Amino acid sequence: MKKLIVLVLVVVGLNTSIHAQLLLGPGQSYTYGFNSLFPYGNGLSSPYPNGYGRAIFYTDAAGSTPGASFTVDLFENDTSETPVGTATGSGNVSAVGPDAWHDFQGAARVTVNSGNVLFDSVVVDVFIPSGFGDFDQYSSGTVAVPEPGAIKLGALGLVGLVGWTFSRRHR
Repeated sequence: MKKLIVLVLVVVGLNTSIHAQLLLGPGQSYTYGFNSLFPYGNGLSSPYPNGYGRAIFYTDAAGSTPGASFTVDLFENDTSETPVGTATGSGNVSAVGPDAWHDFQGAARVTVNSGNVLFDSVVVDVFIPSGFGDFDQYSSGTVAVPEPGAIKLGALGLVGLVGWTFSRRHR
């Protein structure tokens, strides 16, 4: 029976960390930093002749305060710099930085202005001119926004799995 309880805790802990969300209140922020992106497509058009970087933060309306707002800031390297792009809104918010992130590294920070916002994921895209008015797109893909509690629960599940494996081997 004890083994079954440990196994259930491990499965719940690992599953919870995979489907993590992040709930932020007024004044709280989360920063997503990246140093590589994957080729995603080409032949796209752009209103910015030198290309641009974009970050979209996706939210869960059911878990957010109606009318809550937040700001997305884009940084060329890290958050100590002046933002290269900013957008404020509610729901899913996209910020654009003209001529940003051509080296495929930077940071996107979200800060809640009012209400509580439940964040699901972020997508970072870079559009670089490839000639003849076309642009190549590079993307992070959809990245889950982690919640510190979910990460701890996932780590607890992993520790439980290691402990369970260790106890089975030493019988």
